[in-house]
Amino acid sequence: MLVRIAKGRGMHDAWDICCKAQSWWQLFPGIMQLWQLCMTIPISTTTCERGFSRQNIIKNDIRNGLSLETLDALMFISLNAQDTSNICWRDIFNLWFEEKERRIVSLK
Repeated sequence: MLVRIAKGRGMHDAWDICCKAQSWWQLFPGIMQLWQLCMTIPISTTTCERGFSRQNIIKNDIRNGLSLETLDALMFISLNAQDTSNICWRDIFNLWFEEKERRIVSLK
C-alpha cells in the first residue's frame, strides 16, 4: 500500500501523505514511528564533521578560555556568514564606536 502511495514520489512527499491520513497511525503505529526515526537520521555526517572542524579552528590553544555563548556566536557567524566583500566596515566601526562612551588612552 505504501509503495502504491509513494510511487514516483520522494520520501518527504510520501511522509506528508501518510501523516495526513490518521488511519496510517492507527493501523501501523510501529512502522510510522520507525519511519519518523528514519526521516530524522542524517544521511551523512559531513555537516557534523564540518562543525567540529570549524570549532577546532575557532577554539584553539590561544583562545581556550572562550565562554560557551561567545563560542556559539562565533560558530554561528563562521558557518552562516555571507561574503564579507560587500560589508562597509566603516559603518560597522561607527556603530561600535557610538555604542558607548570610550576612554581615550594615552599611547606614551
